[in-house]
Amino acid sequence: MNILRTMLIFGLLLTKVFAQDSTNANISYKFKLGLNLGICLINPKNVNDHISISNAITSSSASAIRSAPEMSIAFIYRPFDDNKIFILRAGYIWTERKYHLLIPETTNDPTITGYSTGHITEMYTAYPISIGFGLCSSSLKSQLQAELVYGLGYIKETQKITSSSGSAVYFNRTFFSPSYGARVAGSTEFSISKNVGINFEISYRFLVFGDYRDEKNSQPVNITFHYSGVNLHSGLSIYF
Repeated sequence: MNILRTMLIFGLLLTKVFAQDSTNANISYKFKLGLNLGICLINPKNVNDHISISNAITSSSASAIRSAPEMSIAFIYRPFDDNKIFILRAGYIWTERKYHLLIPETTNDPTITGYSTGHITEMYTAYPISIGFGLCSSSLKSQLQAELVYGLGYIKETQKITSSSGSAVYFNRTFFSPSYGARVAGSTEFSISKNVGINFEISYRFLVFGDYRDEKNSQPVNITFHYSGVNLHSGLSIYF
């Protein structure tokens, strides 16, 4: 409820900005290019349960995932001299967790003769691509957006086992999952020149990846990654 209340208040503020802007500015720009960096506030319970189990098995202390950074690029086009806009957006989200363990080396006795060191890295990435429509102020600098999302999610697991003699063995696996979702957002900005501004954006995106499979479309992974949550972004806007 707090998230919905925050977004409602933000939307009402943008509506007020729209009204003020329409009386003080002439329609001039048709295109906007946005380059943003931000944070996704997420809580993928299934993945965090997996991290907790992995910590217990390897005696590691990898933290639960509560957020992930995101880079995005957005192209916004106003086809007519009104407040309707077309939106095309692509993003990249990433986060990783690492585990370390000791593996005893034994003879047939069995007598421990040394220890191998194991390093495991799990890299979680997603590529959300969205298309949608929205409303903008007459200057194109304040916007409300609604988009449909298609996403590509990846899990890459890298294992390195180093024996006590110094020799190393590597294992790599990559799992992939497609998904669909939706996104709503509101943004506004401050101009730093005629054609450049610094924008601030708050959004909510629903996007869930499940049924991860490897490159051969086999070996399904029992992990569901919820990228759903509130996103906070800021970046550079260029008008032309």
